[in-house]
Amino acid sequence: VPEGIAEVSVVGPNENKIDYLYKKEKEHGNIFDSFLIAEEYKREDKKRKPRIKNFPAKRKEAVLLLSFLAAKEFQIDLEAASSMHGEEGNKKGLKIPYGVSLLINKESSCCLDLFDLTETRIKTLAVSSFDITKVNLKNTQIEELLLVDEAALVFFYDSMEKSEFYVEKVSFGSKLNPKSEKLLKLIERVHAD
Repeated sequence: VPEGIAEVSVVGPNENKIDYLYKKEKEHGNIFDSFLIAEEYKREDKKRKPRIKNFPAKRKEAVLLLSFLAAKEFQIDLEAASSMHGEEGNKKGLKIPYGVSLLINKESSCCLDLFDLTETRIKTLAVSSFDITKVNLKNTQIEELLLVDEAALVFFYDSMEKSEFYVEKVSFGSKLNPKSEKLLKLIERVHAD
């Protein structure tokens, strides 16, 4: 939660959930009232980026939140953004500021229409069971493309020639078979370039 806006503290952690106390520090309307941190990770998972699960429904409130998320390097759960709606007459998608990471899977891919991912820079784009080359990423630079599973790897490998985005680094999830033929060919291809 942005400093000076509200205070969030842990009240009663137990094994399955964490209860939060949310207290406004100053009056700010209801912009951040429905926004709380998404997932707390255990110590062994501290390297993972926090993921936002609650997202403001109003586009203008989401814009305010995105710059904060970028500064803190949060990951957006696209399904959380499904409730977001724009104002009348504004059909353009929301631009993602550099620093925000996205996780795209088959189920959440329908929410991509809410965002404009063209001509931008994305810190980390994690893809699971989805063909990322079908997304309009024209002139977009992806710092790290994380292929989480075999399906994402196969989709990317089979259609990367026709992609219109630039990837600086490709990473692979632990669900991938390290002896997969496509994985080895992709690694070989990346090293050849």
